[in-house]
Amino acid sequence: MVEPSERQRLEHGVAMLVGDMDHSLSTDADRKVLLERKQLLSSQMEELRATMRQVQEDSERSSDEARQCEAEAALELSKVAALRDKVQTLLQQIQRSQQQALEHRRAERDLRVETERAKG
Repeated sequence: MVEPSERQRLEHGVAMLVGDMDHSLSTDADRKVLLERKQLLSSQMEELRATMRQVQEDSERSSDEARQCEAEAALELSKVAALRDKVQTLLQQIQRSQQQALEHRRAERDLRVETERAKG
């Protein structure tokens, strides 16, 4: 709706343009100005709606990209955890193998000592 002071300015501007013409002509001019203003506001509102739709789409796209990045990061973390488990398993196998080798050398040494006692 047009504010009274703005309406008065519009009427004054119309009166200056039209001069001393009939009041009905002034009213028609006011209507024309108001109609043009309404069309301009309608156009601006449509532009605003289009901008808001674009912002919404951009926001949704950003959210989708963020979720995708989070999913990829989670996948990478699970891969790292799996590799860490494999490394841990391999380290345990190496440690067990070293322990078995040590026990084997001890048993071999003990066997040599026993063999030497039996011979001698």
